[in-house]
Amino acid sequence: MLKQILLSLMLFTGFTAHAQYDIGYTDVGGCSYYADNFNGRHTSSGDIFDNKKYTCAHRTLPFGTLLKVTNLQKNKVTFVRVNDRGPVTKSRILDVTKAAAKDLDLIKYGVAKVKIEIVGTKDSVNYGLMKRFEIPEEFTEDDLKPGRYYNVSGDELQVKRAYTLEVKTVERFDSALAIATTCLNAQVSSVFFKMTEDDGCKRYTFYYGLDLYETAPLEKLKKELDRLGYTGKLVRLP
Repeated sequence: MLKQILLSLMLFTGFTAHAQYDIGYTDVGGCSYYADNFNGRHTSSGDIFDNKKYTCAHRTLPFGTLLKVTNLQKNKVTFVRVNDRGPVTKSRILDVTKAAAKDLDLIKYGVAKVKIEIVGTKDSVNYGLMKRFEIPEEFTEDDLKPGRYYNVSGDELQVKRAYTLEVKTVERFDSALAIATTCLNAQVSSVFFKMTEDDGCKRYTFYYGLDLYETAPLEKLKKELDRLGYTGKLVRLP
């Protein structure tokens, strides 16, 4: 149970170990697509796989990375979001869903040489692609009031006096929305955040653990985070 919670926290905070990839990063290699028998299975990120959506598997790119994929032989283009690990075959750099494969004209031949380009990350959301990736934009910056608590769908919470783990603070709304989106997609529960404003500067602080009246579960999680070199602060709210 602790391992599952820890992996979820590492996912939503971006703690997973990977190289730094920036928008504009490109690579070229083979690409294939998922068989239908993967439908309904959990991907490495925790998403439920759906061959009708626009997602993909990459060995190292962070989950939530948005890619432009070009079939270099057919000059066909599509966009996908990384939510799984793979491919297993070393000659390929990407596996895409069947929906994306149709856009790329991959169905007949099965494999093609593609160019991938990072067009967005979970900390720098490309809003023009959000609808295509079915990433919900449930709330806007104007919906949030200073000093209030919200779940990752943007619904206001009535937080009781209890213990929680303060995990991450960001200063940009798009970064806060990206974290919330990542949590929704990965089905990470018990995550919420608070918006504060000081001299016009807004901050969004994310917490893990709601309505916990004993510190023991969080202390155990904090020790594990500390052991791995990650930051987590035990606090009492409100």
